[in-house]
Amino acid sequence: MVRVNCDYIPAWPFVYYKTKENYREVSTILHILWPFFVWTEKAGTKLLALFYILFRLTYKEKDERQFIDFLWPIIHIEYNSEEFRFGIRPLLWIISGKGKFKLSIAGIINIFSKDDGEDVWVTIAPFIWYRYYRGDVFWTIFPILWVTKKNDRWTYLLLPVGLLKYQEGSGFTLNIALIINVMSYDGDLFSFMILPFFIYHNRIGKRLRINVALLFYFSKSSNFKRFVIFPFLWSSWSTNNTTFNFVPIVLYMKRSSNVFLSICFFYYYRKISNYFKLHFIPLALFYKSSGSSKFLNIALLYTFKGDESKWWHIILPIFWYRIKRGSSFFVHVWPLIGYRRSWKQNGHSIYFIYPLVQFNNYNNGDWVYNHFLYRFIHYYRNKESGRLRYGFFPLFAYSNSSIYNKGHILLYMWYFKKIQASMKKIKMKEIEISSPTSNGLINIPSSSSSSSNNNQDITNFNLEEKPSDNLEIIPQPSINTIDLEKPSDNLEITSSNSIYLEKDSDLIQTEMKTIGGDDNDAITTNNTINNDNNNKEEEEEEEKKSNNEETITEYSLIFRALLPLAFYTNSGTNSKFFLIPLFIMKWSLVDIDSYFISPIYYHRKLGNYLKRFILPIFYQKHTEDKDIILSPIYYYYRNLSNSFRLIAPIFIDVHKGETHLMILVLPMYIYYRKSIFKFQTIFPFFFRTQDASKNELFTYYFPFYGKSYRGSKVNRYFLFPIFRIKLGKDESKLFSVDFLFPLFHYESNGTDNSHSIRLLPFFWKSKNDYNEMLLIMPFFWRFVTDKDTRPQRNTLVLPFYYFRDSAEYMFTFASPAFLPPYYIHYHREASNVENRYLFPFYSHQIKGLDHLKWFCWFLYRHTYRDFSENFTMNILLFFKHNSEKYSITGLAPLWVYWNDKVQNSKHVRIALLLAYDRITSTLKDLTRISIVWFVTTHLTLFCHKKVVKRSISKTQSIAESIDQMVLNESRPADKEVDVSTIQKLDIISDTKKIYLFPLFHMKSETITDYSHFALLWFFKPFISFFYKSKQSTENLWYIFMLIYYKFDVSATTCAIIWFFHPLVSCFLYEISPFSSIIRMFPIFWYHSIPDSSKPVEIDTTPPHSRKRSSTRVTVSSMALSILYIVPNFGLFNLRKSSYKLSVYFLPLFYYLHSKLDGGIKIFSLFWFVSPIVSLFNYNRVGKVIKHRFVPLYYRITNNDTQECQSAYRSVFSFIWLAHPKVAFFRYDRHHDGKSIVCLFPLFWRKKDTTDYHLSILFIVRKFGFIDYWSSSDDFKRFYILLLYFFKRENEKKLVSFIYLFHPKAAFILSKFTPDYSKIFVFLILYFRNSIKNGSILSILWIAHPKVAFISYWSKNQYSHFHIFLFLWLSKIEEYVQFGLLWIGATKKSLYHSSHVNQGIPENEKTHHIRKPISLFLAYNDGENKTVHLMPFFRYWSIESTGLERFWAFLGMVYFSARNSNSQFRFFYRWIRVKTGASLFIFEFNPFFAYKKKNESSTVLILGGMCGCYTSMCRVCCIEC
Repeated sequence: MVRVNCDYIPAWPFVYYKTKENYREVSTILHILWPFFVWTEKAGTKLLALFYILFRLTYKEKDERQFIDFLWPIIHIEYNSEEFRFGIRPLLWIISGKGKFKLSIAGIINIFSKDDGEDVWVTIAPFIWYRYYRGDVFWTIFPILWVTKKNDRWTYLLLPVGLLKYQEGSGFTLNIALIINVMSYDGDLFSFMILPFFIYHNRIGKRLRINVALLFYFSKSSNFKRFVIFPFLWSSWSTNNTTFNFVPIVLYMKRSSNVFLSICFFYYYRKISNYFKLHFIPLALFYKSSGSSKFLNIALLYTFKGDESKWWHIILPIFWYRIKRGSSFFVHVWPLIGYRRSWKQNGHSIYFIYPLVQFNNYNNGDWVYNHFLYRFIHYYRNKESGRLRYGFFPLFAYSNSSIYNKGHILLYMWYFKKIQASMKKIKMKEIEISSPTSNGLINIPSSSSSSSNNNQDITNFNLEEKPSDNLEIIPQPSINTIDLEKPSDNLEITSSNSIYLEKDSDLIQTEMKTIGGDDNDAITTNNTINNDNNNKEEEEEEEKKSNNEETITEYSLIFRALLPLAFYTNSGTNSKFFLIPLFIMKWSLVDIDSYFISPIYYHRKLGNYLKRFILPIFYQKHTEDKDIILSPIYYYYRNLSNSFRLIAPIFIDVHKGETHLMILVLPMYIYYRKSIFKFQTIFPFFFRTQDASKNELFTYYFPFYGKSYRGSKVNRYFLFPIFRIKLGKDESKLFSVDFLFPLFHYESNGTDNSHSIRLLPFFWKSKNDYNEMLLIMPFFWRFVTDKDTRPQRNTLVLPFYYFRDSAEYMFTFASPAFLPPYYIHYHREASNVENRYLFPFYSHQIKGLDHLKWFCWFLYRHTYRDFSENFTMNILLFFKHNSEKYSITGLAPLWVYWNDKVQNSKHVRIALLLAYDRITSTLKDLTRISIVWFVTTHLTLFCHKKVVKRSISKTQSIAESIDQMVLNESRPADKEVDVSTIQKLDIISDTKKIYLFPLFHMKSETITDYSHFALLWFFKPFISFFYKSKQSTENLWYIFMLIYYKFDVSATTCAIIWFFHPLVSCFLYEISPFSSIIRMFPIFWYHSIPDSSKPVEIDTTPPHSRKRSSTRVTVSSMALSILYIVPNFGLFNLRKSSYKLSVYFLPLFYYLHSKLDGGIKIFSLFWFVSPIVSLFNYNRVGKVIKHRFVPLYYRITNNDTQECQSAYRSVFSFIWLAHPKVAFFRYDRHHDGKSIVCLFPLFWRKKDTTDYHLSILFIVRKFGFIDYWSSSDDFKRFYILLLYFFKRENEKKLVSFIYLFHPKAAFILSKFTPDYSKIFVFLILYFRNSIKNGSILSILWIAHPKVAFISYWSKNQYSHFHIFLFLWLSKIEEYVQFGLLWIGATKKSLYHSSHVNQGIPENEKTHHIRKPISLFLAYNDGENKTVHLMPFFRYWSIESTGLERFWAFLGMVYFSARNSNSQFRFFYRWIRVKTGASLFIFEFNPFFAYKKKNESSTVLILGGMCGCYTSMCRVCCIEC
């Protein structure tokens, strides 16, 4: 390559010179024998370098700064008139200048000073930090000691011992271990705390606060005092306010004249200026407010509430009576009957079994609503709004109003119409007015008298609606303005001729009233007619109205449906039609808005928007700013000014803004333009680029000549290298020639007669004994491989033909320039597979005896098998299938018929309309017809099903029955089995079922005598309005939620007003031989069980004629509950049996007496849920007696004799909470000598025969501020919480000072065992000696003792010592690892090392050691050896592989050796020598290269950088 330029000498690396000048600067580069001498000058900076990094001298003219570097960037000197800098990276850095000084040694020791010593930093990382700033001081031994001085105030923090803040003449604050805190300041404040046990805080002369263990609290100020014993006593008193609360006995508060008193939470008394309340739970509640409002409740049975205008009377939840003076009253006997009368609304309401039956009549009959079973049978009418609704769900429903009509039949046929506008045309003299009810604009012209001087007065209706609703009338002399703000029923004409509409729920009805003559015409409404008009005037108005009005109704929405097949909707001018599953469509008669959706075709049009596709061959989308067309060979896209067009596979055209790209027969011709930049090519012979903004032009004629222009500069390019020849030994007769590499190449070998010819880019031929290749590019390609076995041939003729012949298969592809149709042939003889395609029109696929043919994909498809009658065929939606098991015919998705030849069954389905099934076999006959079915034949409107099942008679042998069944099964499928030929089959089931959803459901079973009948059923027949079933031993019938009756041989059940189950009912009567229940919820519940020892007469007469037994039985137990929710749990309850009696009245008292367990008696007062949860309780079980009065007193005594004292226990608790163990004072003594005495929270003592435990200032037992515990098992423990801890157990000792949460988390800790010793001062000193884990000593450690400033540890044969970031020394056996100035370490594995861990037990082996990352390193583990001083030199070796490597000065000098091979490099690849047993390489790049390998040699002149040693070119490779 040759470049012509007067300011550019590219004879690198001998001489390289380049100068560049522009309006801003002049730059110069000069290299002589690079990197021996380098000179650069740019932007006032001059650089002189010898060997590039060995010595560098730099000068910056801008600030007259001089730089001197040795082994750049390690040794650096920098100075000018104001500052001096010296550094040996990364060891030392010194900066000295005006008023500042900086010294850093390896980043560990740092001294920074500025502002002439007013700001000083001293650090010995990471532990010692010192800062002085203008008199303020901060220093720390991280993270233990922190000292600060600011504004003459000193702060000392020693973690975790304590904190001291001190200021001379002011005071101090002392905190020890976050527990003991003392504060004293100038005689105004004194505070002493032992948290959380004691707090004393005194602001002298202002306020005193004392808190003991968060339980006792006392505070005092000038006029207020408070005393608290938590949580029982809370008292405070001041001048006008008093509070005394002794929970839960007494609560008393007085605020001026307001008083509140509560006794045991049962008695409440409250009085304020205008309110009085008295409550004795649960017997009575009475309160009276400032007015005449009163409320009274007596034992939850009777309630009165009222004032001067209304009052209530309620007895239980059953009887309700309310009267509102002059308005209404109602009476309610829940839930049977209720009556309400309203004089204000002129009507009444009557209901039975609310909310099942209800009758409502108001506004003198204008508003009527009646229903039975809520909305199932209902009638509703509202004359004011014009609404009418009635129905018999789910048979039919109808609803009509002024805005819609709707209805349905059997939930399948639906009808809905929404009224858009109701218009009345009013005919008058020469005037016709249309008055719409919806929003619009109405112009009403009217006449005025002649005396008005023909003043125009036009009436305008301004309604926000479509313009089509506006009425335009020819103007008349008089114009009135009508402002319609809201639609309404009422039209009111005011003096300003303004009409105001209030509602939009109903139609606007107007009346025109004409007064004779041209001078008196007026418009009035129905609501402005006075009630006192006589009947004659009303009749005249109605006659005129009938002559002058005509009503026109328009609908905004129409909906019709036949579920689930067809739907039709119409909304204004838009219509939709659904026919599931064939298509969905929408159209509009006015707007351009339509769509059509089907399985293969889609169409959508909305204004200028159009989208359609035909699967899978066509897609189109069009909008105002976008177009898309997609087909197999053509694609078009447009978006505003951007477009893309593709004609596969020959043409591409892209426009995007100022960018234009065109490709013709990719990649032969490409044209690209963007603004003023252009590119074009005729690949691969011609390339041209032009950039007018840079005044550049480049033209290249591959591969011979290129020329570029940039302004006035011209560069030319020529082919390189030009010629190369290679000769082999005489035996090989190898001859190779390259000319204008890589365009022309010839190579031949006489030993195997192989040759290769290459003339790029047109011709390439290669041939040998195994492979053959011929390329005439780009049209003809031929490859032959495996010529010595079964040749594989591949032939490609672009763009028409491809053929492959291999041992596995044959493949042929042909097409007219890659355009459809495509011919494809595939044949695999081994698997007998052959496929032919004329895509996308025809296909024939063969695999063995199976065939598949299709035309146009889904138009026709046929699958069959040779020598068989089985096939599958479809023509569009018609399909047919035949196999050994099935015969199927159908037209998807409308109908299908299939015959199961094995099961002898026939089935027909007609698109959700009809389903027919018939199964005939020896043991089962089934016939089923379903009409209007969905998803499954069980989910249908009408169904008729008959099933007959048979079994082999016991008198017939099994062998005979099997022979008979085989004979019938072997008959042809189209002939039915004659069941009568089987003489010995018994019918075991004969079932008939018929239903019409949801009207009725009938089922009968002849053999079991079972039948049922249901009316108005849903999902299951027993979920119905009426249900009746009959069996041989049981009769059942019920009317849903009204009455239930069941009778069988064991019991009789009758329920009235029941909910989903007869047990959930208002009235229940149930009797059986074992028990009887009578109840009326929620008034009473009675249950009795007869004595099992007495005989009971059992009647065996038939069920329909059963008589009741007259034998009297004695009652063994009975239970009675009055006013109950759950049986046996009522307001009053009585249970009595032969051995137990219990009676209670909730929540006043509870009494129980039982003869079991030696006798049990329980008596409670004011109890809830359980008698134990009570204010007072007496409990005696045997000789053990418990007295309890919450929360004052708890006592357990035992009256056993001295001989029965094995379980003796005496307990006494005073002021207890939830449990007697949680008490203010507690005494507990057991028979075995164990005793507990505690006075909360002062002390807790436990003593028995072996242990003694004492806690002082405790919150939880066995855990106090001071705690002592001793045991006879050589165990002792003593601690002062968070300050001191001592524990001795057997031969183990633990002592801690200043600990947190756990004694092991302490500031000072010592632990001793027979084989383990440990002493540490947190973060300062750590010592551990263990027989198992070795020894360790650390000074200034963090988190882990091995992470320390100075650390030593040893274990087994490995030992280690380091000074953080400075020294690293470790040893394993005789191998040493040494490092200086280290920053980290890596893990090295010794698992497979043969030099260490030899003859050592597995549990004592060392498997990993650490290798420091340091500036200087001497590392040896037996297998690997490394010595380096970064970045000057590095040497390493691996003994197992014999590898040795050495480099110096960042690799400028490099040497490696491995076995007999060695390599030397100087300045990376500039000079390279490589030797081996049969290899010698010498390179002086890029001028000369010589290689000799196995007596074959190669010499390259000016080509060594590309490394072309063989016929296959490897451009610019690094390794040979």
